[in-house]
Amino acid sequence: MKRNILIFLCVLAAVLVTATIAWYGYTWYEHKMMQEPTVKPTDPYATHGAQVLETNVPPADPMIVGKWVNAKNPQWYKVYYDDYDGEGYYWGKEWDEKEDVQEVDLVFHGNGWFRWKKEGRQLSELHTMDARDVPIGKNYTISQSTTDSLAFYEPAFRQTIYLFTRVSE
Repeated sequence: MKRNILIFLCVLAAVLVTATIAWYGYTWYEHKMMQEPTVKPTDPYATHGAQVLETNVPPADPMIVGKWVNAKNPQWYKVYYDDYDGEGYYWGKEWDEKEDVQEVDLVFHGNGWFRWKKEGRQLSELHTMDARDVPIGKNYTISQSTTDSLAFYEPAFRQTIYLFTRVSE
């Protein structure tokens, strides 16, 4: 009799452990599937996702849009896209390879990314973070904007001019 009770308790424990492992694995799998998008946003050649045509999108300034490299630090890059965010800004990103940060290290719309807009000679950037949705604003005054060069400074620090040249790819 004691032997039968012991066997029953062992089988019951094995069933409970198996059920717990199966339940945990299933909930982990569903949680993981909900976090990962089916179309990776960093895939520039994705053709299997939903495409949305946006109308009435204001054009971005073609003198700003493009990839730029800093004249004093040729490892500091800024890219201004014409990708409209729907709130009056366009997307852009920057990284400094001197600080051991590569373009591929940037998380989509996270650290290194910013939203930008140009109004007259004013260039505004709202930098994003991975950890929080709190933009960090930077305002610049453009002193030179041609097809090959872009120079701007912060109004509070007029003596520090950031000079960038366009990268041809």
